[in-house]
Amino acid sequence: TAPSSFFGQPAPAHSATPGQKEKSGKPDFAAARKRALYKPGATVYDELLPPNYIELLPKGALEAFKQEGDAFEWGNIPEWIPPKELR
Repeated sequence: TAPSSFFGQPAPAHSATPGQKEKSGKPDFAAARKRALYKPGATVYDELLPPNYIELLPKGALEAFKQEGDAFEWGNIPEWIPPKELR
C-alpha cells in the first residue's frame, strides 16, 4: 500500500529520485531576471514592507543585495526580502 500522511491523505510524491544530487554551483540569476523582471506596484506585498525596511536589514543581507551580478551561491542566500530600492 502507498504510504499516507498523518491525516490519511496520500503522501506527496517527491520530485527527487533516490541518488539524485542537489544542485551545485551558482544559481543562474541572469536567466531568472530575463524570465521575471521586477515591476514596481505589480504586487500588493511590496506595500506591506515598512517605509524604513532598508534600514532594518542586517548589514550582511544589505551588502549581499547591493552586489551586482551573480553574488549569491546555494546555501548562502539571505533569508530576507530584497528591499524595493535594490531590485
